[in-house]
Amino acid sequence: MTLVTFNRLSVMNDAEIRRLAEKMVERHGSEAAFRAIQHVNRNIDAGDIPERDRWLQIVQAIHILKRELYCTRIFCLAFSVIASPALSVSVWIKAAGVAAL
Repeated sequence: MTLVTFNRLSVMNDAEIRRLAEKMVERHGSEAAFRAIQHVNRNIDAGDIPERDRWLQIVQAIHILKRELYCTRIFCLAFSVIASPALSVSVWIKAAGVAAL
């Protein structure tokens, strides 16, 4: 995972950022990015630029993680339909939680 670094003084390693992003998604679900942005805003208000940059990295990682999870769900859905063609596509789409097209 490649992350944008806004301030060299606030660099966190990718594994730590990923771990924090996963923790935010686990704790806050679909609101994880929103909650992380609240931390960004608080740090902007406080003038804490290095901490703001850390939270911006976490926001970016949350978006990457959500995209990875979504793509994994789609791949699993496609593989399941191929592996079990007797079931209709709409059943698998509903099971995967993907919005109908």
